[in-house]
Order: sequence, then C-alpha cells, then structure tokens
Amino acid sequence: MEYMIDERSKTLKSKWIFVEGTNDWTVERGMTSSIEGGNTISSYGPVRVTLEITPEMEIAWRIILRDKLLGNNVPLDDLYALNREPN
Repeated sequence: MEYMIDERSKTLKSKWIFVEGTNDWTVERGMTSSIEGGNTISSYGPVRVTLEITPEMEIAWRIILRDKLLGNNVPLDDLYALNREPN
C-alpha cells in the first residue's frame, strides 16, 4: 500500500493498495518504489520477497531470497557500473 499526505487536512490518504497474488506480507520494513514505465517495485522486508507490480495490479515478477534478508529497494540504471572504477 502507498499513502500520500494531505497537508491541508493533515491526514493520510490511500494512494493504492495491492492485495492479490501473494501472502508474503510483512509487518515491518516493507518498501515500495515507483519505477520508469509506471510499475512499482515492492519489497517485503523480513519475509525476503520482492516483486514488481504493474499499474493494472498484476505481478510482473516475484523473487524469494530464502537465505537473505532484504533491505531497501533502490532502482539502479546500471548494476555493473557499481563494480567499475571511476573514469
């Protein structure tokens, strides 16, 4: 789920919620990030699941890392650039 802050009324408003196709919910450390093209990457923290959700609320892909904890999900343009030496 994602919320937006309504500054005028000082309340949270639900922007969208995704509830279909998974039972891997977490009660803490989950995170979503909008990515180019309109999809959303969502990680479920301690339950070790990350998925990509389309604007139509369908799962584009889902990955479970059984022996690794997940941290923040940060979209990267080029994963390999992290291993290159600076020019």
